[in-house]
Amino acid sequence: MIRSRLALMSAAAVAMSVQPLPALAQPRCITEAEVSAMVVYGVPIALEALGFLATGAGDLSAPYAREAETAWQQAFEALMVFAERGTAGSAGASGTNAGADLGFLRQLPPEALRPLVDEIVAMQIAGALRPEQCPQIERLVAALAPLEPGEAGRLVAVIAGMAGVADPQICPVQ
Repeated sequence: MIRSRLALMSAAAVAMSVQPLPALAQPRCITEAEVSAMVVYGVPIALEALGFLATGAGDLSAPYAREAETAWQQAFEALMVFAERGTAGSAGASGTNAGADLGFLRQLPPEALRPLVDEIVAMQIAGALRPEQCPQIERLVAALAPLEPGEAGRLVAVIAGMAGVADPQICPVQ
């Protein structure tokens, strides 16, 4: 009886002394600012990848292209969250998580990776959209076109947060 009580108390003491590791348990969320940066960075790539709105794409793309330089670093950080979770790509030929071995990329200068990231983003966008979505995309683009790139990015970020995007999650705003 005493031995089992001592074992129970020891187990309780060990359990109470172990602190959870929130960084391991909780995947990193992305901020609204990072979502906004991804939008600003990604619009010119998306328009080119889709061969989309050929007559007005240049007019729409130009302001985003000018601001893409400023948005790049923050967009890159958010895109790395997607890549590390394997959500920026599909499963590889072996069926494994595409983001499983991408930690080494963080050791390379982001500017050296930018051409590769540009191509990956273009491939992902072109592969993710279906032709029947074109009318919806055209309406979205038309609604965002009058806005400055930063405003459009913030609007998309807020909507993504409200919609409950979960992979990865948009960080709650405090």
